[in-house]
Amino acid sequence: MHGKKVRYYWVHNSKNGATGWIWSGYLKPVKAKAATPSEATLVSRMRVSKKAQQIVTVIQNGSSTATLKLWQKTNRGWKNTLTSASRIGAAGIGNSHEGSSTTPKGVYHLSFAFGKAASARTSGMAYRQINRKSYWIEDPHDRQYNTWQNRNWANNKNEHLIDYTKAAPHNQYQLAIVMDNHGQHNGSGFFIHVKNQWATAGCVSINYNDVRTLLSRLGTKAYVVDVQNRAQLQNY
Repeated sequence: MHGKKVRYYWVHNSKNGATGWIWSGYLKPVKAKAATPSEATLVSRMRVSKKAQQIVTVIQNGSSTATLKLWQKTNRGWKNTLTSASRIGAAGIGNSHEGSSTTPKGVYHLSFAFGKAASARTSGMAYRQINRKSYWIEDPHDRQYNTWQNRNWANNKNEHLIDYTKAAPHNQYQLAIVMDNHGQHNGSGFFIHVKNQWATAGCVSINYNDVRTLLSRLGTKAYVVDVQNRAQLQNY
């Protein structure tokens, strides 16, 4: 072309079958997309992974549904050892407050478990049995707000735990694990507990057998991370 060398390429369009020669000047390099990190890689990169032995990820996948996964730290990195379909707050995962029916976004220590039975198998996590005096204090004006207390009486703003150990579907606290958000001013009484057919008031719920399996593997350095999508794991 005007005494200059030019380069043409023979091309084939796989979508419509068209073929032909095309001048190289019409072609532009395309940058290859970076590979999306696997979920295990994202878990290993989280800041909380440095102090945790177990991490429970809860990733929202519907208006009030999520996928819960348990990750165990091993010599070869983080291994997914349990996956369970979950119900979450009716308002999904997000910025929560008292009465919002929102599962609180963020990372929380799983501090202890409680339930109907006298004992439960764990890998070091503490366990408490519910009795008729057991309440979770959810009245913001109570000086013991957002804690377990044994009392003879508490007003109806507080949860009488034994009321949720009855026959299904009212057996949410047959077994439960505390998401410790004490002092974070984003609501109260957030647990991983037994699932029924409804969205929760802000807790994370999975079927009873999975709660039992989950608890059996949790020690004192266990954390939960609640997020709206997988990409948000890198924030924690």
